[in-house]
Amino acid sequence: MNRQEVNSRFIEVFHLLERKEYIRRNDRQRGLSKIAEHIFGDRRQGFRIRKVLNKELNIPYEAAERFCRLFGVNESYVLHGRGTPFGEPAPANRQICFLHNQAAVAGDTMGADAVMAGDRTYFSLPDLPGTGYLAFPVEGNSMEPRIYAGDVIVCKRVERWEDVKDNEIYVVVIDNRVFVKYVKKIYETDADGNRTVTKLNLISANYLEHAPFIESLTPNTRIYKVVRRLQDFN
Repeated sequence: MNRQEVNSRFIEVFHLLERKEYIRRNDRQRGLSKIAEHIFGDRRQGFRIRKVLNKELNIPYEAAERFCRLFGVNESYVLHGRGTPFGEPAPANRQICFLHNQAAVAGDTMGADAVMAGDRTYFSLPDLPGTGYLAFPVEGNSMEPRIYAGDVIVCKRVERWEDVKDNEIYVVVIDNRVFVKYVKKIYETDADGNRTVTKLNLISANYLEHAPFIESLTPNTRIYKVVRRLQDFN
């Protein structure tokens, strides 16, 4: 591995993640300090990431690997230049990636193409426009009677928190845990009066058995809008 080439690909991917707003450099939950905590084990090492981005340092291989796992980036691309940053595109005329179990969604950090080919298949629905959908079977009874265990839900990544609507059903992935819930955003206001979503109140349809709970956002939190529920899916 050529250290400078690895560094260049790391910088490329970092900027891609910034454009998608998965990274916001000065954000408490998605900024350099939080990322440094994950890849260096110390929030105070955020300056090292800045030096890497300025090409004053090369990213250590181990830190690059942790970064890839944190954001679901293709390690082979960053370390060896093989493939693309986030995997290969879906087959033509198949706009929905089906993951065969709910646990696989947790590993799908950047989208369906981050999952190993053996863990996924593709299908289409004639009345569903566009591409980039994710589908998986639901486990548990927390969303009954809206969604039952064994139902397949089709969802699509929401890129901006501004587009997340309170009291609608989403798939939320936080630190490799997957929740299918009604969502309500919780804000914090800084000294300048800027409001930022920092937590989510997650609410079950089956509220008699499953009480609401609050989860804090992390740098790799993802949220998907549920657009279809499929029964007796084969």
